[in-house]
Amino acid sequence: MADFNKDGFDDLVVGAPGEAPGSAPKSGFAFVFNGSQNGLVARQGLGQAGLGANEAGDRFGESLAVGDFNGDGFDDLVVGAPGEAPGSAPKSGFAFVFNGSQNGLVASQGLSQAGLGANEADDRFGESLAVGDFNGDGFDDLVVGAPGEAPGSAPKSGFAFVFNGSQNGLVASQGLDQAGLGANEADDRFGESLAVGDFNGDGFDDLVVGAPGEAPGSAPKSGFAFVFNGSQNGLVASQGLSQAGLGAHEADDRFGESLAVGDFNGDGFDDLVVGAPGEAPGSAPKSGFAFVFNGSQNGLVASQGLSQAGLGAHEAGDRFGESLAVGDFNGDGFDDLGVGAPGEAPGSDPKSGFAFIFHGSANGLVPSQGLDQAGLGANEAGDLFGAALA
Repeated sequence: MADFNKDGFDDLVVGAPGEAPGSAPKSGFAFVFNGSQNGLVARQGLGQAGLGANEAGDRFGESLAVGDFNGDGFDDLVVGAPGEAPGSAPKSGFAFVFNGSQNGLVASQGLSQAGLGANEADDRFGESLAVGDFNGDGFDDLVVGAPGEAPGSAPKSGFAFVFNGSQNGLVASQGLDQAGLGANEADDRFGESLAVGDFNGDGFDDLVVGAPGEAPGSAPKSGFAFVFNGSQNGLVASQGLSQAGLGAHEADDRFGESLAVGDFNGDGFDDLVVGAPGEAPGSAPKSGFAFVFNGSQNGLVASQGLSQAGLGAHEAGDRFGESLAVGDFNGDGFDDLGVGAPGEAPGSDPKSGFAFIFHGSANGLVPSQGLDQAGLGANEAGDLFGAALA
């Protein structure tokens, strides 16, 4: 949540990457709604004006992130535009920073790969964003994923760019790839997903980077996740995660396509959930699965596998794990998990969608509740209920 004008009410930003300001189709736009005693009120529209030009296919608003990057006490906003073309590099990508103030969000800074890399076609810098204080200096830092980037000669291997917060705003700091934990290979898409937590309890935020196209062993697009620990000197490659210990590497599992962080067992260490929507429990291709890794002083430890068992049936194309969200839904002090399965078919409605709730406990996550549109709408084919969670 974010309070951009520091009035004590949380505000909401909604991205519309397909919006066409002026005559630029899919240039993108973002809409700001301020919180109030009466609920959310339409307040402000944001585009590239002041920091760039609205151009077709920029997809401004495809990703959003919030942090206080300049330490002034107002939350700031970053908007990703992975289709933007700095210079003459189509879909190289760009990110736009808007500083919070008493009067709302103000265009402040534009970010690209300059200083840490080169703007190249199809890098898609800005496709994912994450915020944490990785060096412990009290300023929020930003990570920008570029899953189409090609370190060396490996197209779409992927890369992530770290910008440190400061009184003067965000400063290019560090580039991350698979070096030290794996090899940069074509189509790994390192940086497609990002998540932040303190997994080892040292007080520094840590980063997880998903690479759902990675091929551990000989299983293409089985997927992998990379952990970078925070430190005074920035992020340090620490640990590689896969399905080992909880499942098998199989082609197209796409482990790492989604990530979520919470303390599900209440031990004070952040835990990680990794979605693998292409996984096939039993013989149901793309039914989907989720993997839980518990935090500890020694890092993340494989703990638990989650599927629809207990709340539903594994069916082909359900894509359980495509989206994840965390909150304390029952107020017991343990974080709970929501898992989206947009391909699920309640009744006879293909791809109507479903969401599964797992409650946290001292023993881990427990299947608790299934949600669909009943009571608020109708389950209809192609609704894709569960494609996004918050």
